Amino acid sequence: MFQQSNALAVVEEHMPPALHCIIVHYGSLDLTRECVRSLAQATGATGETGATGGGLDLVRPVVVCNSTPDEARTLAGLLGADLPGVRVGCWDDPARSSLDDAPAAVVVLCTGGNPGFAAACNVGLAEAARTGAPFAWLLNNDATAEPEAPARLLAWLQTHPRALAGTAVVRQDDPARLEMVLGCRYNRWTTKLHPVLPDALLAGVPADFRPQVEYVYGASMAFSMELYKEIGGLDEQFFLYYEEHDYCLRARQHGWSLEWAREVVVRHRGGASAGLRQPRSVARERSHYHENRSTLLFTRKQYPWALPVALAVRLAAKHVFLPLRGEAWLLPSLWAAVRDVLCSRAPHPGGPTS
Repeated sequence: MFQQSNALAVVEEHMPPALHCIIVHYGSLDLTRECVRSLAQATGATGETGATGGGLDLVRPVVVCNSTPDEARTLAGLLGADLPGVRVGCWDDPARSSLDDAPAAVVVLCTGGNPGFAAACNVGLAEAARTGAPFAWLLNNDATAEPEAPARLLAWLQTHPRALAGTAVVRQDDPARLEMVLGCRYNRWTTKLHPVLPDALLAGVPADFRPQVEYVYGASMAFSMELYKEIGGLDEQFFLYYEEHDYCLRARQHGWSLEWAREVVVRHRGGASAGLRQPRSVARERSHYHENRSTLLFTRKQYPWALPVALAVRLAAKHVFLPLRGEAWLLPSLWAAVRDVLCSRAPHPGGPTS
């Protein structure tokens, strides 16, 4: 069912913007609202406003709500209040194109539950495909875009037709400092991730630096919808984590490059949406379960010959380092993840205790 969150009598007669920003909502309503507001406040590539366009003329937020229809409608209503004069549409059925009704500048699609991050991204990508959007941007809901980011990203994508882009992701509390450059290198035998230049100052990274990574950091990545046509959506067996790693590897196998759009800056709260900042919590246990499950699933899918070694190394390392860090309480979530992968059991959305 379509619901219009605020009254707007006149609907502009134009197609949606070329760039669709897919934001998966789970948890904090305030984080998602701040993310969408940052897109609505966007300017042109050099900070100008007015005739050159900006905000929702540049980017169309597609918020996929991994929760109940009631929460989706609440979120749509709050976004409508945040953005006076902007048409915000909410659909309970994510398979229904938003073009079936009057076009909305901001779209909220409800999955009716929590099918996982990859599945929610696929709902947003399917919406972008139905509307004919040329470009898609996957942006975490605990991130906010700098004003020039959408325009700069759109210009970058238009000049890099076969590249999957990672943007400059800086820390929310220290916006001069990057979380990493582009993404990570990966050791398939140990499953160890090696971020490129973690905590580097953005201004200190040489302008001609071309990072070599296995995958793009998934907090903010973008690509032409031609990639979606070639390889499809994200693999939904990855409930949480590794979906971007798998997608980037598949893209590379089809001849796409992974490149850093350093002039496109977003701020990220790192783990805020998943509740990972709490030292001991159900959210951390759930995250640990899914991180281990997805690591092993990814290895089994992409490097099956490395799985016995990777599993042995991971189990040994976790049993040593978790107790040393005072986190032995996370071991049961590790065991549950290993059991579920080896026995081909479906994931527990809420973690090992659900």
